[in-house]
Amino acid sequence: MGLGKCRSCGANTLITLIDFGDMPLANSYPASEDACQREMLMPLHAVFCETCWLVQLLDSVSPEVLFDQYSYLSSYSTTWLEHAERFVDKAIGKWNLTKDSLVLEIASNDGYLLKNFLARKIPVLGVEPAENIALQANSQEIPTLQTYFNLDLSQKLKKDGVSPDLVIANNVMAHVPSVNDFVAGVANLLSPSSIFSIEFPTVQTLLAEGQFDQIYHEHYSYFSLHSCSDVLERHGLRVIDVETLPTHGGSLRVTAALGDAENNVSGSVAELMEKEVQSGLCDLSIYQRFGKLASDRASSVTRLLNSLVDNGKVIAAYGAAAKGNTLLNYCHIDRSIIDFVIDKSALKHNHFLPGSHIPIYDVDILETKTPDFLVLLPYNLENEIIAQLKSSGLFSGQFIGTLPQAHII
Repeated sequence: MGLGKCRSCGANTLITLIDFGDMPLANSYPASEDACQREMLMPLHAVFCETCWLVQLLDSVSPEVLFDQYSYLSSYSTTWLEHAERFVDKAIGKWNLTKDSLVLEIASNDGYLLKNFLARKIPVLGVEPAENIALQANSQEIPTLQTYFNLDLSQKLKKDGVSPDLVIANNVMAHVPSVNDFVAGVANLLSPSSIFSIEFPTVQTLLAEGQFDQIYHEHYSYFSLHSCSDVLERHGLRVIDVETLPTHGGSLRVTAALGDAENNVSGSVAELMEKEVQSGLCDLSIYQRFGKLASDRASSVTRLLNSLVDNGKVIAAYGAAAKGNTLLNYCHIDRSIIDFVIDKSALKHNHFLPGSHIPIYDVDILETKTPDFLVLLPYNLENEIIAQLKSSGLFSGQFIGTLPQAHII
């Protein structure tokens, strides 16, 4: 019996990548010990399509459960703020954006990116489903619609005269259960001169490095350039440029436009397509090896942490991040191993990590609690975290990284 149909191409060619069993929602933080006991567990089973090679979740948790109230704020990361500002500087020059242009960002969060366009007098519109975060963006006078982006909303916007010159979807396509409806909505809004800019963590590094902690319920899909191009072309779009980025442990920035628009296609597109083929992304073996890579990495984490605890060391963690929750729960690590986790987001303070139920505190807890080691859960922000803690003087112990294997930094 098959596993069902691919959420992108519809083929009945799904194969298991990794099955975590029932897991808590990675961005759902219980507010009390009692709430920890009532935690929702949902299947987390990643599969891949042997036809279009899209890695995806077999089961979908309702977006309303995941995103109506959200605890992740992009503005808390200096790395992300700098990344956003560099993108805006480049976009304005590359696509000749002016005060007469319109920039539409889907899943605009707290306006961390759009505020850079506004500072340069370029009109913007954000679309953000989380009520608490959309309110925050609007309170900063960043025009934001609190709703989900889909074809229906796109048609309403177009009817109201919304015609963006640039549509941005950074780290959002993975969060969309119906990727065809999403891309159809974008295509509906584009004019022949419009640009669609997308960023996402590349599945190539996820597979090659055993980044199993990138997999959680919010990420319905995990794209390569091949699988991204496939869904874009299905809706009349074509990739005209692609860049590799260091964010999220390895990401792609894909630029697309209407297929019949007059745009030159960068040589980087064919070059990366070929690199993906050469790396095995269109071959079964890299997917079949992933389970062992994930298991070996998880074993290295538990082995190191248990050894330190057995030797009387006190361990805490930095970053109440979704990827960290997948890591901890897959490794069966709880507060018997890690005493507490610190995070800059006030929305998470005095809550608990899902599953492991490790308490979350503000960074200033380090003034009174002095662990010997800090596990850096968001490995994509390791350099930023280490620099901040060293400059603050709050932590004088050692750091632990988890990629590609657990190690003391």
